[in-house]
Amino acid sequence: MLTVAGQRIGIVGCTTPTLRSISSPGAVGVLQDLPGSIQPVVDQLLASGINKVIVLAHLQQYALELDLATRLRDVDVVIAGGSHAVFAKPGDRLRDGDLAAEAYPVRKTSGSGEPVLVVNAGANYRYVGRLLLSFDEAGLIRDVDARSGAYAADAQGVRDAGNAAPAPAVLSVVTNLAAILDAKDGNRFGRTEVYLNGLRNSVRTEESNLGNLTADANLFRARQTDPSATVSLKNGGGIRDSIGGFASEGGATFPVPPAANPRVGKKAGDISQLDIENSLRFNNTLSLLTLTARQLRDTMEWAVAGSGTPGQFPQVSGMQFSFQPTNKPMTYLRATNGTPTVIDFAGERLRNLVVIRADDSLDLVVEDGRMMGDPDRTFRMVTLNFMASGGDSYFALTQGKNRVDLTPTGTPMVFSTDGGEQRALADYLARLGSFGEPDLGSEFDLRVQNLGRRGDAVLAPSLRRIEPASDGTSVFFRSLPGRRYSLQGKDTLEGPWEALTPQTAGDGTVRLLKDPRPATAAQRYYRVGILP
Repeated sequence: MLTVAGQRIGIVGCTTPTLRSISSPGAVGVLQDLPGSIQPVVDQLLASGINKVIVLAHLQQYALELDLATRLRDVDVVIAGGSHAVFAKPGDRLRDGDLAAEAYPVRKTSGSGEPVLVVNAGANYRYVGRLLLSFDEAGLIRDVDARSGAYAADAQGVRDAGNAAPAPAVLSVVTNLAAILDAKDGNRFGRTEVYLNGLRNSVRTEESNLGNLTADANLFRARQTDPSATVSLKNGGGIRDSIGGFASEGGATFPVPPAANPRVGKKAGDISQLDIENSLRFNNTLSLLTLTARQLRDTMEWAVAGSGTPGQFPQVSGMQFSFQPTNKPMTYLRATNGTPTVIDFAGERLRNLVVIRADDSLDLVVEDGRMMGDPDRTFRMVTLNFMASGGDSYFALTQGKNRVDLTPTGTPMVFSTDGGEQRALADYLARLGSFGEPDLGSEFDLRVQNLGRRGDAVLAPSLRRIEPASDGTSVFFRSLPGRRYSLQGKDTLEGPWEALTPQTAGDGTVRLLKDPRPATAAQRYYRVGILP
């Protein structure tokens, strides 16, 4: 309870009922009936004479807070959290790259038929939300002041909000933190020529270049311990921010690599300890597991079973898969605390899944939703210890065998700790030197193919290299066992394709098809196709 201008205001806090599966809360009870748990507390506040109540919620997806507002009685304001969404009214000045997800405030009707407002103000201190209300004698909202809205947390936003003098205590904190941050920003590991996309709406809904990079880094580190490691899986919810920023020019806003920091000698594009820690804030440790083909199928079916922006959404290395988001998702039977106990419905979203083994051979695990080959054959996976223990409800991972945690239990986790995902990314970047793969739209994604946005190319042959020679040109491609392939070519993009070779049977490895003509043209185009 707070007192503001002589008026008592009741505040009730709540977090998501899925807390146990999306984080590691330890021995904490998590109630599952959110409205049924909150309402009695609100009623207690009203019984004490309070008639203005605010609910502080952290439900991860603001649609849940909008729904909650309509289910509670005698609540005036719900402040949403965890979705990273920006609510703003027309005319609010937003930061580069941001768009308003909803109005500020969103107006709803409570379970008791009274007005209730829902607000949200982004994340990572990018905005300050300001809500100025007046109430009538009964404690009902009478008016929303026009100054309410989203204020960008920059110099102009400070002026827009009234230019209040900074508090000395805050200045002291900022000064001390600046020295710590600069020290971390001066510790650099490779560089990037492109913006590394870690935006919540991207890493939780589609493949991203940062997701690929950190999944690759985890697989690289895992193979130093176990060369048989084949696939890497991490959750999009574990990526907390991008590495890079936004710039504006000529009225357009566009993403850019990390900014320079002349104070510590950091050049634009350099990736620092600060960048890595900011993006991979949880610094999960890595775990190796052996999964059967059936368990891998169930793992990836659950990976795409969510809706909205679920933290379980996958970022992967060593495999390619496609999914149809409109198909029925996997579901679980759960214990009273929300923990999965058994798969209830196996799901129908996963359509094709191919594993790319360490020797570059292909293993077809799922085709058109059906298991292929021996369901008990095994794959060695590296994932986050959080997920290996069932985090984000990855039930199938808890069934894996021969688990090896790359960081011993109880090891203090810092940036330099071997076996942590921050160290893995730093070492991999240092090895690469420079990264230059831009983040593409979901219609171009190859590892995670959303069939609501692109066609399915998981089973399509993948060209590996082309080697011209005087006696013809060799075209190397990845093949699937049992498929038949043909090579076509032409000198220009106009005109029909010319068949060059008879059919070649695939065996799952890198195969060769040959253009018998000498490489005399200035340029030559090739394509490999699967024969019916």
